[in-house]
Amino acid sequence: MERIPFGISRLDTTIGGGAPRGSVVLLSGEAGAGAREFVYTAATMNGLAKDGHDLFDLHYGDLARDAALPEEIHYISFTTDEDNLRREIKMTMDD
Repeated sequence: MERIPFGISRLDTTIGGGAPRGSVVLLSGEAGAGAREFVYTAATMNGLAKDGHDLFDLHYGDLARDAALPEEIHYISFTTDEDNLRREIKMTMDD
């Protein structure tokens, strides 16, 4: 079964390489539990897998044999708008 990695190596390894292709993942968490950071990391790592191979290899390593990178990444939030989301990810991920 083809899987889409979350971009968090230990989690992907634990659940067999990621989420099954075509599935929808709903992530919900208490305030301060790290759900937002999890999503930022997953989106960034999947972006790096396509466009920043050296950084992806440094932070993640090898993908599972049956892993497939997503064609698109969709982030839906009920609490923030797109501009704020982009700013938050940039502040979180920039060195």
